[in-house]
Amino acid sequence: MEGQFAVTNFDHGDEPKKIRVPPIGANSAFRKDIFREHGLFRLDLGPNGSRHAITCEDWEFGERLIRTGEKIAYCPTAIVYHPVDPERTTKKYFLSWYYYNGISLTRTAGLPREGIFWFGVPRWLYRELLTNFAKWLLTLQGNRRFSHKLSTYRSLGNIVESFRLSHREGGTRVLNRPLQS
Repeated sequence: MEGQFAVTNFDHGDEPKKIRVPPIGANSAFRKDIFREHGLFRLDLGPNGSRHAITCEDWEFGERLIRTGEKIAYCPTAIVYHPVDPERTTKKYFLSWYYYNGISLTRTAGLPREGIFWFGVPRWLYRELLTNFAKWLLTLQGNRRFSHKLSTYRSLGNIVESFRLSHREGGTRVLNRPLQS
């Protein structure tokens, strides 16, 4: 699947280099002055003590740095020790993660400025949901079937957050700006 994954594979080769893609997850570190200059991670994204697996705080921050011309270095020899809770290896966890990742991606990007909306949700998201759902139901191979199920859950998360964003503040659509807590 494209985009973020519940299991990250961030490999850009064997040589140190400047990269133009945001680092993901525990595989990143930033100087303190970067936060003073560009702000902190968005509080409406990322782990916030709730049971919901909202994501994208690292990606959004990296994108912000890239847009302002900051340099991001890739260091292939860096070692990261990051224990993984066994619960995070279950299908139930992955389904929840992809659903909340759909919410996170929509929250990060905001609603599109143009297009046809049904109930405040871009029409193409319904088509995406139905396509992913059909692939899930019609695929017999186990791994591919689960991948389509994950895509369906992500699409559902996109729709739920689009609906929420479009009905926030008394029905006013909020477009492409950070949400206020």
